[in-house]
Amino acid sequence: MANYASNYLKQPTKKTDWVDSFAKLLDSQFRIPGTDIRFGLDPIIGLIPGLGDVIGYIASATIVLGIVQKGVSGKVIFQMLGNILLDMLIGLVPVLGSFFDFVYKANDRNIQLLKEYQHQKDPDAVGDTLIVDGTSKKGSNTGLIIISVLAALVIIFAFLLFLVTAITMKFLGGLFA
Repeated sequence: MANYASNYLKQPTKKTDWVDSFAKLLDSQFRIPGTDIRFGLDPIIGLIPGLGDVIGYIASATIVLGIVQKGVSGKVIFQMLGNILLDMLIGLVPVLGSFFDFVYKANDRNIQLLKEYQHQKDPDAVGDTLIVDGTSKKGSNTGLIIISVLAALVIIFAFLLFLVTAITMKFLGGLFA
């Protein structure tokens, strides 16, 4: 079983290749001419007040779920969730959030975590449960845990978005009153 999992992780599958392409589209597809600065659709979408942050979070969460299908450890998944949570929280700050998206590139970071995990000689040496196709080798239902964490992050995100919007509107109301 360990050999199957190891081979599965080292060979890309057409079923999940979209994850790499989608992450690149969001974070580094385009280059500013004459520079090495790369960006994707995420910081542009983030300029849409409120809705852009939601769309960016959903896209990032979709990438993490796609990465789970490729097979990674629970530890790596929680690192990935930390990346999108940081991106989401700073993304809530008007203007600063969009600039942060240009620099931080959470989706590219998550793809890099996947590649580092795939290049380990022995996936079992990670000391964590290996997740392949949303199920772990030890039989726990890690897919359900991941979806629960993502749902909790959505609730936190919605609350913070409401809070930031309310504060911004109050501030703008004070400027024009």
